[in-house]
Amino acid sequence: MIRAFSLAFCVLLATSPMALSQSLGLAAGFVELGQTEPEHGAARQSGRILMDFTISAHHGIEASAALEETPLGTAGALSLLKPPFSSPLVVMNADLVVSARIGQLVDYHLTEKAIITVGAKIVETMVPFGVLGTKGHTIQVIEEKPTHKDLINAGVYVLNAEVVEQLEPSAPADMPELIAANVDSGSVLAFPLHEDWLDLGRPDDLRRARANTQED
Repeated sequence: MIRAFSLAFCVLLATSPMALSQSLGLAAGFVELGQTEPEHGAARQSGRILMDFTISAHHGIEASAALEETPLGTAGALSLLKPPFSSPLVVMNADLVVSARIGQLVDYHLTEKAIITVGAKIVETMVPFGVLGTKGHTIQVIEEKPTHKDLINAGVYVLNAEVVEQLEPSAPADMPELIAANVDSGSVLAFPLHEDWLDLGRPDDLRRARANTQED
């Protein structure tokens, strides 16, 4: 089945080949899905990043870059995209390494008639102390080093074109703002990601990603 949708990378890193590897990996997935229409990249720190936009030469996909003159945030950068582009639009931060199949995320978005779908990941956080449950000053229970599970925003999104059209041209905006502005519609959904997910802004994840790159 051929799905028509566009991809926007919000590129945060201009170091190492990992951003390029992520771009190429996703591009290969798009070719697998039969998607060869022009893709758009919203790029920051443009110097070396633009050299990474050689996706088309390797995978038959055209790529273009929209450059921010001032920082606009992940959502604000999308206002730089020039229509027409295929709807829905897949958006992700390029400081992530994910092995999820984007097609499944898009299928869910279309099947459930969402206007925004947010890729979500379960994250476990351990409190390294005993946690007290109290009523007033009276201790009722003590839980030693509990682990909490939370469903977090994984930085991968699917947006309908009408959502992108809500953005003020070249005005700063972050994805939480855009999501919050649309939650009352009842069509903003979460899609759990069960595959590997690394946030390169976290030192441990960065080390794992580097190790994985060296192994490949």
